[in-house]
Amino acid sequence: MTDRRSGPPLFDLMRERGEDPSAPKPVVPQSPSSGQNPKPITPGVGSEAGPNVSTQQTAWDTSGGVSRAERSAAAAMLDDQVQNDSGVRLSSPMFYTLIVIALALIVGAWTIGYQRGSIAGKEEMSQHVIDQPVVRPAQTATRTPVDAVPTAVPDTTPVTNPDTKPVVALRPVGAGVMSPSGFLESDPRELGLNYLVLATLSTEQTADAISFLYSNSVTVIGVPVLDNRSSNANNPSRYTLYSLGVAIPGNQWSAMSSARTQHQRLIASLGARWQRERRGGSDFSQTNWEKYE
Repeated sequence: MTDRRSGPPLFDLMRERGEDPSAPKPVVPQSPSSGQNPKPITPGVGSEAGPNVSTQQTAWDTSGGVSRAERSAAAAMLDDQVQNDSGVRLSSPMFYTLIVIALALIVGAWTIGYQRGSIAGKEEMSQHVIDQPVVRPAQTATRTPVDAVPTAVPDTTPVTNPDTKPVVALRPVGAGVMSPSGFLESDPRELGLNYLVLATLSTEQTADAISFLYSNSVTVIGVPVLDNRSSNANNPSRYTLYSLGVAIPGNQWSAMSSARTQHQRLIASLGARWQRERRGGSDFSQTNWEKYE
């Protein structure tokens, strides 16, 4: 075994001295002393009587130097240092920039996925939802008032089965009986027959009651209440309502008792509706029969 000494490696010391490790170290020859003849020296052979053989260490001799295990360990440490130094190093701004870019990519991917999922969900729901019809609000009908009705030859025949709702206009000066078709110059009632008297109302209430009852298939007229002592005799402000639905002769009064009762009940029912729906001036519950003479 060789003698191991602590110290720097041999190769490092030789590099510091500028020597070539592979070159042999020169040997200084010894000059013989005077008076002595030099004796031949046989290399590799020594004896007690022979000359001393030089035992100086050569450059390639490892005795007294660094062992091979130490050189291998030093080489491994150098390799580790080279490998560690070859890694990629990032500065702090570059590191945070990469983090921000990664977060932005994650948010963008989530947004795109959410939008696609929402669109797919809507398309799937639209396949299950049945189209509903559009319901539009009903339009309110407007009523156009009529100022006056031109004077014409009146029709004395009462209307029994109206097809359309009449418009009762305001009475012109000098006109007579108010009817669903307008103002009449003569009374359409027949002499000797009994008619049901409903009530006496103002001009506006009379016109509205005639229109309402006519829309319910009952013909009613308004006979003006004249006062000869008043200056407004030709322009009355009140009318008496008479029903033309049932006209009873005097000789059939008892025989038509059922018809009289049913007609009075019908007028009372319509009068209650008129008073409730249009704020009428009477409910026509206090009616009586009167003979036209």
